[in-house]
Amino acid sequence: MRSALSALMTALLLLTGCAGGPGVEGKLERQRDALRSCPEIRFQAEVTGAAGDRVFTCTLDCVSTPEETVLTVASPESIAGITARTAAGETALSYDGVSLSLGASPGEDAPLSLLPTVARCLRQGHILRAWRERDGEQSCAVADIYVGEDRTLTVWFDGEALTPLHAALTVDGERVSSCEIRDFRTE
Repeated sequence: MRSALSALMTALLLLTGCAGGPGVEGKLERQRDALRSCPEIRFQAEVTGAAGDRVFTCTLDCVSTPEETVLTVASPESIAGITARTAAGETALSYDGVSLSLGASPGEDAPLSLLPTVARCLRQGHILRAWRERDGEQSCAVADIYVGEDRTLTVWFDGEALTPLHAALTVDGERVSSCEIRDFRTE
């Protein structure tokens, strides 16, 4: 009787961990579900990416709705104000009232696609695995989110508020772009 009760208790414990329970993955899934109903996600991010042998960094303001994502360059100052709008697989650049359609959006591994990918994955991404770790003094929840074949987005979240702090896109096991996220908010 005692071993049957022990087996039943073990099974119940395992089942509660699998269905969006109190673990980190369950908390992140609830956060994702809440973001789905938000009409707008806004944040600023310092993006680091590679274009061939060159590595570059820029700061982008991101406004994302379920229909489109708008990125505006905040720095470097020489290109500040240029806006990229992605919607339904199309991208257009604009500056000072002039717009240029670029046709199909760049691939998901292009640095310009990182922030739209982050916004999309925060709303509807499939979490492959999640865990907790420390980033200096800060406790973080971390999730690997499926982006596509051989593509994974790793997002580090504040351990308490579950707001995103960092994200990195990996293609075939190699990091191709990353960002530091600031001022994340929903409207």
